[in-house]
Amino acid sequence: MYLLFAVQLLQAQSPTAYERAGDKAMKEGDYYSAFAFYFNSYASNNTDLVITWKLAEACRLYNDYENAQKYYNKAYGLDKQGQFPLIAFYLAEMNQRQGYYEEAASIYNNYLQMHGRDNSYFTDKAKRELANCQNIKQLLKDTAKVTIQNSGTEINSVYSDFAPSYLDSTTLLYSSLRFENKDKKTQKKNKYISKLLVSNNERNTWSRPDNYSTQLNRPGLHSCNSAVSGNGKLLVYTQCQRERDKLICTLYYSTQKDGNWSDPKPLNDSINFKGYTATMPAIGNDELTGYVLYFVSDRPGGLGKADIWKCSITPDFVFGNPVNVGAPVNTVDDDITPFYDNLNSTLYFASDGHKGLGGFDIYSYKPDSQEQTIQNLHYPINTSYNDLYYSSRNNNFLLSSNRPGSLYIKARTCCYDIYDGVYLDTVKQVKKDTLIAIEPIASDITKDSITIEVIKQIEPLLPMKLYFENDQPNPKTMLTTTKSNYVDLYNAYLTNEKKYRENYVDVLTDESQRNKAAAEITTFFNQVVKKNYLDLDRFSDLVLKQLDAGNKIEIIVRGSASPLAESGYNKNLSKRRISSVINFWRVYDSGKLNNYIKAGKLTITEDAVGEEMTTTKISDDLKDKRNSVYSPAAGSMRYIQVMRVMINGVAVE
Repeated sequence: MYLLFAVQLLQAQSPTAYERAGDKAMKEGDYYSAFAFYFNSYASNNTDLVITWKLAEACRLYNDYENAQKYYNKAYGLDKQGQFPLIAFYLAEMNQRQGYYEEAASIYNNYLQMHGRDNSYFTDKAKRELANCQNIKQLLKDTAKVTIQNSGTEINSVYSDFAPSYLDSTTLLYSSLRFENKDKKTQKKNKYISKLLVSNNERNTWSRPDNYSTQLNRPGLHSCNSAVSGNGKLLVYTQCQRERDKLICTLYYSTQKDGNWSDPKPLNDSINFKGYTATMPAIGNDELTGYVLYFVSDRPGGLGKADIWKCSITPDFVFGNPVNVGAPVNTVDDDITPFYDNLNSTLYFASDGHKGLGGFDIYSYKPDSQEQTIQNLHYPINTSYNDLYYSSRNNNFLLSSNRPGSLYIKARTCCYDIYDGVYLDTVKQVKKDTLIAIEPIASDITKDSITIEVIKQIEPLLPMKLYFENDQPNPKTMLTTTKSNYVDLYNAYLTNEKKYRENYVDVLTDESQRNKAAAEITTFFNQVVKKNYLDLDRFSDLVLKQLDAGNKIEIIVRGSASPLAESGYNKNLSKRRISSVINFWRVYDSGKLNNYIKAGKLTITEDAVGEEMTTTKISDDLKDKRNSVYSPAAGSMRYIQVMRVMINGVAVE
């Protein structure tokens, strides 16, 4: 979108031109490009308050909480005259989003001391979030009895994957923003578009997704946020396009006959209110009278920003006039992603306006209940990050989240992944007074039995290898530690996959050799590098649960390097790689593992072997970079390996 303009700017080297380009990108909703332009201007003058503020704003708007916190903090120090009063508010919010609740509470309090008498949205919001931060221990006291994990690289990508729902017990329908827009009419406005995808679960593994329907996925438009009725006869979904620098979403419906979906039709104008968005549908069955459609809109007549609305649908698919769901569901903030569980007669939704852990939390509400109360679904379903798009089927549930552990290419928290969850309750209410029994959980589990159970879960993950780009981190030094976090190194590695293809595949002239080399690169990045990264988050969660249960754990980690440099250098490089993974553990789940490291309950034993374990078949020729740097064989030697875990003296390996 900005390629030609960017080239001109690079030639001009003008901070003002970079800033103007950033302003243009912000107006068009391309916040990451805005960040890149603003950063070039900031690099020329890092004491300029206005550009620092703009840089922080761009980071916040594409969910880069870490950098947003960094630049808001810098702007906070530069703003001596109070030119940007919201700096403190957003600095507090970015701390809260990352789980730094004490810091967030202190900054919210500072903001309120300056602006507490203002009759404004931000003052009221700061008061509510300050109360949430101060009450966080109570909010975290009641945890949900669930297991939850990333759905994996077949489902998820480094772009956003969202809006998951079960079509049946083994079929998943969801939306993904991973597709390059090839429609010439709209590609200037939308470089990437979303489509509806479908995947099947066989043997507890999701298959590579397919295009759900060519009838529904339209060229040049975002096709996303779908809902299918319980009887499978009606589908409602969203098509979005940018109009005058604003993304407008419109609801469409399709009906199924003989296994095929009909051409989609827009819902009536009372639902698709002109100039406003209608999106995120959910369909509830209304016994014999038809259906109920829930959806989200920013139209006039709501209680806040985006509200949840509903309307009736007759059995022959005539849509009624919508009404606002109202309080207590809707608030002055965004209330979104509804899902209606017919069996439990319960509405689930996400909101950043109710009492929660930070960002969007997921809540439940029973419209027919006498209590009329909103229930937070608690940690670990909810986190300090954005958790939304909840849906469930029987004892399983799905959600989308930008929590750490999600795949990304721009920033650690920029993008959404889909997560699988399972309820562990002994019973689950499914229809008013009807109960379905679930296999009970023993209440007298001992530490020994916990250890035996976790061995069954950890063993398949070991030995776990985590891979690194050549000479990373901190190249060309003899340092033995690093400030880098493995997550950042991993994502930088993925962004450079193209460079590895160019130097390992494209240099070949023989077609059969090129095809073989391309397959090797694809297998290495997808089946080796990415897979093991996902194992790291699952492994860390298992370790934390055992520490929380009172167990003492030792992790034995070995570091390796390819033989390109001399032996002493490679040993230190291996130590830096181990250090980067330890840095990941120190900040994992808002520093919970670090607390156990400080207390001596978690120890990490290092074994930096450098190139000693390297096969002799790996090239160490600097002139032969294709094989010594860019080959999968060389890449397979650049790793750290979790060799063994000791739980109360019991070895898991």
